[in-house]
Amino acid sequence: MVFRLAFIVLVLMHHPVLGDEVASFIDKWAKSEAKLGRVKVAFIQEVRTPALRDAVKTPGVLWRLGGNDFRWELGDPARTILVRQGESLQHWEAESDKWKPLNPDDRRFRSWLSFLGGEALSAEKLGKEFSLALTAGQPTLTLTPKSSMARKHLKQIALEFNPSTFHLLRLTVTQADQGTTSMHFSTPARVAEP
Repeated sequence: MVFRLAFIVLVLMHHPVLGDEVASFIDKWAKSEAKLGRVKVAFIQEVRTPALRDAVKTPGVLWRLGGNDFRWELGDPARTILVRQGESLQHWEAESDKWKPLNPDDRRFRSWLSFLGGEALSAEKLGKEFSLALTAGQPTLTLTPKSSMARKHLKQIALEFNPSTFHLLRLTVTQADQGTTSMHFSTPARVAEP
């Protein structure tokens, strides 16, 4: 009897939430992100691929600078930097020691840039390119690409949240080959204006 009750509770906690509840959750998340303002968030990026026996873990830092502006650094010291300021998106790699401009409207970046900038998050915007599903309990928003071309490379993006603050705890990108890239985020810390 106890096992059956525990199983029912587990199923109810992890059932997908549909429709208006997904839109309401994303709206709450967007409002929470907008209230944060300028923040610094440390993270650990973990990459797992079928070709590697062990995951590769790398520290990083994300600065959210207001609007859609951000600075994302990977490595300590940084080996990769991605900076968005206004309409400009720039990429730097330590190996070349050169900044390269990127197009923020490029389909390769467009779908996830809003997660880094924290602005313009909405169910309507996300729903254009993804099917959306929300799991209750430890809230997890799952984005599955609608485009068959995108599904050749990307299986899904899963975003796990702190249920009380709506802060993003982990973002996991699962590729079609079952490789994953996860970013485990610490609690955001406010930073002063420049």
